[in-house]
Amino acid sequence: MLALVREHGAKAAPELIVVGAFPGRPSFAGLGELTPPELETLWPTRRPATEAALEEAAAAWAAVRAPEPTALAEVARRDSEELPFLAPALRRLLEEYPAPRDGLSGTERRALQALAAGAESPPAAFVAAQGLENAPFLGDPRSTASSRSSARTTRAWSRAATGRRCPRPRRSRTRASSRGSGCA
Repeated sequence: MLALVREHGAKAAPELIVVGAFPGRPSFAGLGELTPPELETLWPTRRPATEAALEEAAAAWAAVRAPEPTALAEVARRDSEELPFLAPALRRLLEEYPAPRDGLSGTERRALQALAAGAESPPAAFVAAQGLENAPFLGDPRSTASSRSSARTTRAWSRAATGRRCPRPRRSRTRASSRGSGCA
């Protein structure tokens, strides 16, 4: 969106590749999941951005930068033929604003619901809240970095829930930890 706004008024219009599906990927979520050779196949589908697309991008960018989200909500309600993914993306962005009644974002609310439904850890709740259970970029949950991050997150959530600090697990050959301390 910002790139379109920057090019508004330029001598040559920027080109757009607008794609909502890709052959062989039934649950296509966006260009970021494509390999370089797959991306190359989309190059012939590019088209110049119209004046209407550039104006819509400028209006959306102004709404994103506005101090209040009311303009953003208005732009998010309008579907665009030129930029078909703009309104859904802005609606998703608005989900992350704190809700007036409880201050929680959509992700926080879904994570709490996942925990209440039985998610085994805060990271598992976050993954469930985002719908990322099968995401290819998550890597192996048994990896050392993932385990360390998970342990830190679990201690932080335990501290927030109980109001007390959980002791750090001691490093030893037997990997004795804070079992029995009541901390997760």
